[in-house]
Amino acid sequence: MPIVNAEVFSQGIFKSIGNTPLIKLGQLFPDRNQEIFAKLEFLNPGGSHKDKTALHLMEQAFRAGLINEESTIIETTTGNLGIGLAQVCLKLKLQLILVVDPLCCKQTIAIAKAYGATIIEVDDPDSFGNCQEAKLSKILELLQQNPEYVWMNQFDNQHNPDSHRKCIGEILDGLENNLDYIYIPTSSIGTLMGCQKEVASRGTATKIIPVNTEGSSILLDSPGKVVLPGMGTSRPAEFLDTSLFDKPIQISDLESIIGCRQLLENEAIMAGGSTGSVVYALRKSIHQLPKDAKVAFIVADRGERYLDTIYNNQWVVENFTESHPYLFTNPYLV
Repeated sequence: MPIVNAEVFSQGIFKSIGNTPLIKLGQLFPDRNQEIFAKLEFLNPGGSHKDKTALHLMEQAFRAGLINEESTIIETTTGNLGIGLAQVCLKLKLQLILVVDPLCCKQTIAIAKAYGATIIEVDDPDSFGNCQEAKLSKILELLQQNPEYVWMNQFDNQHNPDSHRKCIGEILDGLENNLDYIYIPTSSIGTLMGCQKEVASRGTATKIIPVNTEGSSILLDSPGKVVLPGMGTSRPAEFLDTSLFDKPIQISDLESIIGCRQLLENEAIMAGGSTGSVVYALRKSIHQLPKDAKVAFIVADRGERYLDTIYNNQWVVENFTESHPYLFTNPYLV
């Protein structure tokens, strides 16, 4: 059924977005006294926390009169937001065009296509191998050629961070606002800024720990090559306020992979790279946290999308052995 009114955004499959479980992890760091909690956002119907973002962006665009039954939606993505938008657009019977780059997982592209999205891939990397500017150029080209297209523009859309306040709110509600630390991957900054807004509005003492991927220019001006999709960007979001955060914990691609495998082996949770980066950041810093501190992080997406990369030993060997000679000595790697 095409869009007819705002009520459609709270009906059908959309009713299953949000209110994901918050669980206590007892085996991830068994020798520590801190309480570790994981918010299982990968249990949203589209498989990630970006389901909330996609639904909220589309609903707000509809309420603002920016989209109607004839609209074609466009967006750049490295994966999860694309799937979320594809799910929403299919339900609303709207056309969707996603601009991706070679880092985007094959499984992610296949899922988005199954939902009906049209995929345009650009492969014009900058000197660090990033295609963000090329993707944005393609979006602007499409808008110039098709002025009726509607761009969700996740990097500059204030509704992006607002969409993540619900997730952080659910964590705080589940712990009765008694949360000492929350580790947040920088990604597109939406989750980080949404977390800051929600924590500030509640007046809790929760400390936000940003986790940044080496090679990402977000929070730190350190552009470089990033191998895993969804792990930061070469272009900071317009709504980023760096004054609100401490210096982030820097995590490499390989450390993200180790974190993913540590979470899988110890808690039977198969997650994507951003979650692995948070797990490894916690591994690096947990000894500095107070005894009995309550710590939370978000399991952002499903690991099945990374079976050809993060969980593929051959791929890991081909991409990291030369630069990481200790590869074969790590218990969570090959």
